[in-house]
Amino acid sequence: MQPIRTERLLIREYRAGDAPAYQRLCDECFLNPVSDASAADFIAWSVLNYRHLEAIGQPPYGDYLVALADTGEPVGSVGIVPSLVPWGVLPAFRAPAAPPDALVSPEFGLFYAVFPDRQRQGFAAEGAAAIIDFLFVRLYVRQVVATTEHDNIASQQVMRRLGMTLHANPGRNPVWFQVVGVLTNPGR
Repeated sequence: MQPIRTERLLIREYRAGDAPAYQRLCDECFLNPVSDASAADFIAWSVLNYRHLEAIGQPPYGDYLVALADTGEPVGSVGIVPSLVPWGVLPAFRAPAAPPDALVSPEFGLFYAVFPDRQRQGFAAEGAAAIIDFLFVRLYVRQVVATTEHDNIASQQVMRRLGMTLHANPGRNPVWFQVVGVLTNPGR
């Protein structure tokens, strides 16, 4: 995927020197520290992933570095991820009185994370909006989804800023599917 520029951001593929930014993302955003070797492996895998998906004509699934456009300083990451959605567990997507159905459908998922010291500045929404625009305009994707936990209000606010309609899973299963934001391509 070619780099994407917004008013304040540059969204680009990860490259060899970005392991420290990836480590910081894991440490600070996900409270999941990774070793130097794991970070280097992730970056190497990402670079291969970009090339191989492009070579076989597949969507550019993967994580992308988000940096300030004027300085190149990393502020977070966005991504295009395969997302499995069990539409039938959401009341809005099943027939009245029908039981919940946990069968999943693959969707284009949106991932975003911003370093804590850069949050509340609109970077997540700006970066995610650029990825959505790419998906809708360049790839003609029908819809994009984003998922989060019930208690991740900040992520839900980003979804709303992006114009997504939010749906909460009223049940406990699947445990990884709590809130989904859905945005349909307006060009449909």
